[in-house]
Parts: sequence; C-alpha cells; structure tokens
Amino acid sequence: MAFDAFFNDIETADLKPINMAELKLEAAPVDSERRMGYFPPMGLWQTVTDGGQTVLLCDFASAGAHGTDYVGWLPASHVPPPPTALTIPADGTVGAPGPVLFRWSPTGAGDVTYELVVAKDAAFEEVVVREGGLEGHYVTVRTGLEEAGAYYWKVRSANAYGAVDNRGGPRTLQVDASAETPFFAIGEDGLLLASPLEGDGTPSSGVCTLQEGLKPAPDRHGRADGAVAFSGPGSKLRYAVPFFPERDYSFEAWVCPEGLPVSGIQQVFSAWCRGMDDPLRVTLDGDSVFARIEARRMYGTSGAPLQNGTWAHVAAVKDGPKLTLFVNGKAAHSAAVPEHVYSASTDVGIGYNPLFAGGEHFVGSVGAFAFYARALSAAEVAARHEDG
Repeated sequence: MAFDAFFNDIETADLKPINMAELKLEAAPVDSERRMGYFPPMGLWQTVTDGGQTVLLCDFASAGAHGTDYVGWLPASHVPPPPTALTIPADGTVGAPGPVLFRWSPTGAGDVTYELVVAKDAAFEEVVVREGGLEGHYVTVRTGLEEAGAYYWKVRSANAYGAVDNRGGPRTLQVDASAETPFFAIGEDGLLLASPLEGDGTPSSGVCTLQEGLKPAPDRHGRADGAVAFSGPGSKLRYAVPFFPERDYSFEAWVCPEGLPVSGIQQVFSAWCRGMDDPLRVTLDGDSVFARIEARRMYGTSGAPLQNGTWAHVAAVKDGPKLTLFVNGKAAHSAAVPEHVYSASTDVGIGYNPLFAGGEHFVGSVGAFAFYARALSAAEVAARHEDG
C-alpha cells in the first residue's frame, strides 16, 4: 500500500506514524465523495495514525497516477520485531563436545533483544539452554551441550511490542564424541583463533584446515621447536573462521623474516577472499611490515621496517574507523578505514594468501599468533609484547 496526497487532506510530509499495535484497515469505496479523476485506484483502505487522524491508503501500483506526491514506506510506531534468520551452525552440523557458537542475522533495530533456546526435542519441551536478553547477534554456549546426541535450536526476537521466532523453523546440530572437529566458538575474551605454533600449526583455539611444508624452528627464546619455519611456495597454513568480524578485530604474532627486502609482497596474515574483499592483511613489502584492508578500495598503514633474523611482535588492530599497526608493543602507524567492513571471508592464512593463485608466500619463521573478534587496547598489545 501507499499514501498518496491526492486521496488525503494532508501532504506526505505531514503523515504521522501508524500504530501497528492497533492497526485496523477498512475498505473505502473507490467511488466515494472524492473525485477519482481519470485514474481510479484498484483499492482504497482507511486507517488511523497516531493522534487519531484518519488517512486513506491506495494500492502501490496506482500511487502517483495523478501527479501528486506519494510514499510507499510508511512511518510506523509500536512495531514488533521482524523474525531473524539462523546462520551458524548450519543445519545438521556435527561437532565434538565443547563450546558451540550460535549466530543469526540482526534485525537492524536497536530496541530488539534475542533469546537463544536449545532443546533435545523439536517441540522444545526438553530445554537444555536458554540465553535471554542478548543484544548482539551471536553467543557461544559453554555448558549444557556436553551430552552426545541431537539438539534443536531457535532464536526469538523481542521488543516492547511483541516477540517472534526466527523464520524457517528450528535447526538441528549433532554432538558426537568421535567427531574430528569441534564446533566454532568464540572465547570469552573474543578469541577466534590461536596457536602456539610449537613446531606445527595445531590450534589452541579454532579449526586448522590445512598445513603443508612447515618445519619446526627455534623461537624467540631459542627453544628448538618453539616456532614454525615457512620456506616460500611450499609452505601453507590455513584456518577456518565462522565469520569475519564486521567492526572490531585484532591479529598478533611473533615474526622473524628472512630475505628482506622482499620482491613483491609476502603475507604474514591474509584474509583475502576475492578482489576488493580483504578485511585484513599483515604484509611484508620491501623491508617493512604493513597492515592493510581492501573494501571497495585500498586502505592501509605506512610501513614499519623489520630486520632479517630478528624476532618482532607485530599486531594489527581495527577499532571501528581506525586501523593501527603495532611493532614490539608500540603503535607504529594508523590509517582511517571504513567503520564496518562486510566480508565473505571465512578462510585465513598464516604465511600465505590461501585463495590467491600466487600465494604471496612468506619466508621466515612465525611464533605464537592469535586473532580476536574485538579490538585489543594499546595497553593489551604492549603487555603481550612484554610478556612474550
């Protein structure tokens, strides 16, 4: 439906919100007392706006036929939330016992809270998890899903004017002690991925999907197997993430490059997905390290020089509209970037670009790394460098 000034005594700019909690539509005759001109509408309906004013709405196809101003999006009040859509885990996902990340699409309204409900039955009579009052659109459940078997889950959106379950019905997941991989999860401190890289890429948090051509290497403390060595094109280390954070995120690692200055570029961390979709890369270019983002265009910090055979703690922190490169606990350079970066990236590479044919392979050693779905503070980065 639409509001057309031709059928009303007010202009579109004067239209008051329609109260959705008390909405009533009454059919109005097209041949009523108002002249319809040469283009009568297919239908007219009468309703009342906040404050008690009566207005007429016509079918959208007929709106504007007489050259008058009209609107198809109508202001409203007392609006219940729209249903959300479930995204993670995918329906039927099987994982090992442990924390489980649940994620759904946001409604886009600031007054909405969410309730996650998980049960052992489709009727939701045997509820094992109920997380209410959630303001974000994901949560990691840490207890209640230890027992093997099938579970059903749904999300209910609510505000002061109503509540509604997600569209598409509930999804299922299967907890299986013999499953090779865990469910995706986010740590209480926002941790998405981490590995000590003590001779290989085994994660302490998250899911490793590929490791090839890696060799144990001495770390910054001299421990023989305390890091991993990347020798170029044959070395690959890749991890999966359930989604890439949109606003705030951080990466940190201990890096010891070889062969500087490099020809072309080498990736310490790469989330490149496709052209102009790269939410974060930590890159060696020439003799320096840079933090960069591709989101419709290129953004990046200036470079900070590194030295061959010398360990450096490198961090890239995106805090809303600001991307900061830290080296050895200190902010080296910052750049203005989009506050929100919407990316399809779900694969990240350590020491190479996992989706680019050229690979952009790193040569040198990498020690412990971590990737967070939040912005580390400058004090936190400094403390991590100091603590080693």
